[in-house]
Amino acid sequence: ATFINVALSVIEDKYFGETPKILRALFHVARERAPSILFFDEIDGCMRHRSNDDSSSTYGVKTELLLHMDALARDHTAVYVLACTNHVQLIDRAMARRFERRHTFDLPDAQGRASILHTLLREEGGSQTATTALVQRLACATRGRSGSDLADMHRVACSRRRDRCLRRIALEQVSS
Repeated sequence: ATFINVALSVIEDKYFGETPKILRALFHVARERAPSILFFDEIDGCMRHRSNDDSSSTYGVKTELLLHMDALARDHTAVYVLACTNHVQLIDRAMARRFERRHTFDLPDAQGRASILHTLLREEGGSQTATTALVQRLACATRGRSGSDLADMHRVACSRRRDRCLRRIALEQVSS
């Protein structure tokens, strides 16, 4: 199948009337390339609950997307729409109804976090015993965190460690 990754920044255009055209083009390409998958990452960015506060362009985007999804269901085209969100409660109910299946994924438990942390720390060096002990402590201390959260924390920790090392090197050079 052809996989089409749809970024909201691509479909939301600053010029009035362009977004529906972009959506029509996306669905047209998906039909032409069928079987295909349209993947909307963070769908809640454009498909939040409709309200009276929506601008006409925002309302139009939502309506256009719903119409295309209805057409796919009606035509039985081999185009599949996948979407993900971290905020399922924000999704417009009309959009949620158009997805045949919904899957939720829980945050990792302590064992899952330990596995993620072990993978992140694998290349850090140190003894296996020290790494295992550190991973277990971190897994317990990071309850309620996602794999993405853990990767971000690792990245920040590495950046801070690098900055400390660079400061130490700079101080040593000044002292010499």
